[in-house]
Amino acid sequence: MIDLSKKIRLEAENEPLHSLLDRALGDPSLQYRIIGQQIVIFRPMVVKRSELVPYTSDSITILEIRGRVLDMHNHQPVPFANICLVGLSIGTVANLQGNFLLKISSLHLLDSLGISCMGYERLVMPVTGFLTAQQNYYLKPDIIPIQEVIIRKTNALSLLRTAIENIPKNYPLIRSC
Repeated sequence: MIDLSKKIRLEAENEPLHSLLDRALGDPSLQYRIIGQQIVIFRPMVVKRSELVPYTSDSITILEIRGRVLDMHNHQPVPFANICLVGLSIGTVANLQGNFLLKISSLHLLDSLGISCMGYERLVMPVTGFLTAQQNYYLKPDIIPIQEVIIRKTNALSLLRTAIENIPKNYPLIRSC
């Protein structure tokens, strides 16, 4: 899509990022999305509804989206990754080998599909980007900082006494009118 050997020079001052990207790409057929701290450049597939969906008022066409979710660095499968339509409760989960199959109605062609898993950055793409043959989708590992845990040796009996003493404070009596 992009000639990586091509060198360009841009000068800008107080110019929006989208304007710079438009000038740098120089190809109106390319689109981009800013996802987190990354810029994803893609060429959207032009899909004519009539080609994909032989629409009649009494039929629904189901599209199958297949793929494999892999770790970007070591190319190992990402088991149990979540694949779903963004903002909707339609989705599936990858198996142990990272493979998935998601069946959706053709009514969702204009929606976005997200792939996510704990410990990885979320990948979001238009549904039309998933309609080609089965592909590999790579997730970038993401470090999730967690708060420090302190473990102390405590007497079990004193712990129970403290819990019982705090029952009135934690569970106040509900009085009826």
